[in-house]
Amino acid sequence: MSQFPHDEFAKEYLPELYREYGIVTPSVDVMSEKREIDVMFTPTKPVPTSPETLGLLGKLAQSTCIIEV
Repeated sequence: MSQFPHDEFAKEYLPELYREYGIVTPSVDVMSEKREIDVMFTPTKPVPTSPETLGLLGKLAQSTCIIEV
């Protein structure tokens, strides 16, 4: 378990939120920097951006993105 509750929350919540729109990989190691990122998302179909669905999170996920909480 992470020492930061918000970090653990993001690693559990964001994959559930984005799973039907693409490939979600929490806790990805970044080799060039020897670091770990919180969540990496790669869309496989269009992600909705309306406020009723994902809103701003949908806009962030229009292309492959890294989410660091």
